[in-house]
Amino acid sequence: MKQTTIAKQVELSGIGLHKAVVVRLRLEPLDAGSGIVFYREDQAKTI
Repeated sequence: MKQTTIAKQVELSGIGLHKAVVVRLRLEPLDAGSGIVFYREDQAKTI
């Protein structure tokens, strides 16, 4: 299967749906074969 990644980092911010607090989403390119990795910055934890 052919793999691709995003070319550069993208960051979005906005108001959360349920708690109405500011939230931030950041997408970063990774090496091929890394899969999709979720990281909770507030808890310093990879999910």
